[in-house]
Amino acid sequence: MTSYCFNGAKLRKPDWTSSREPTVIISCGSFSPITFLHLRLFEMARDELQGANADVLGGFASPVADAYGKKGLAAAEHRLAMVDAALASSDWIALDTFEASQSEWTPTRQVLDHFQQKIDEHCGVSPTGAKVRVRLVCGSDLLDSFNTPDLWKPSDMRTILQDYGICVIERDTNATGEVIFSNDLLHECRKDIVCVPQHIVNDISSTKVRLCIKRGLSIKYLTPDPVIDYILQHKLYQ
Repeated sequence: MTSYCFNGAKLRKPDWTSSREPTVIISCGSFSPITFLHLRLFEMARDELQGANADVLGGFASPVADAYGKKGLAAAEHRLAMVDAALASSDWIALDTFEASQSEWTPTRQVLDHFQQKIDEHCGVSPTGAKVRVRLVCGSDLLDSFNTPDLWKPSDMRTILQDYGICVIERDTNATGEVIFSNDLLHECRKDIVCVPQHIVNDISSTKVRLCIKRGLSIKYLTPDPVIDYILQHKLYQ
């Protein structure tokens, strides 16, 4: 795999005179393969944050490393190529290869630390020392995983919530509220969690896409055409 280089080509510079909070949203995941729901997560999160006085400067998709070892995980070179192809039509979302280029799995907090450092270098800080806000965008299943014993380091959870913030795309509004209410840390940091309702519910998953391929079914309109072409060319998920 080629050496890492931060790709800030689509990242707008912040307007430090604006009252809006400059923000960059990050999505971490397997992306095996990337689907239209992954892309919609970015768009829904940006809409919600823009309506809450944020100025979203850009977004990054960060595929996990091969060492993550999840079932159905295609090699990083393939996942990176598919994500890059899917994002070619976006003028504000870019692929970041840092996480995928690591020889070991990288905890989410460390990934966000990496982005904060690179974005600070790219965008600078305001005259008062303010930085661009980095936010993690995710599905409600990740938020629910905070309740799984020993899955997350408590210090990492607090840092992700308080230093960065989470933008959660809800599948069930009531369920998300219950997860936050029932978890002491989530409830304490609820102001750092932006909940985004799905006005048009999308239930596409990479797992279902892989299963369709295995069963010989069409995946047209589940993922961008360039991704379908790549999957067929390289005979993935068969």
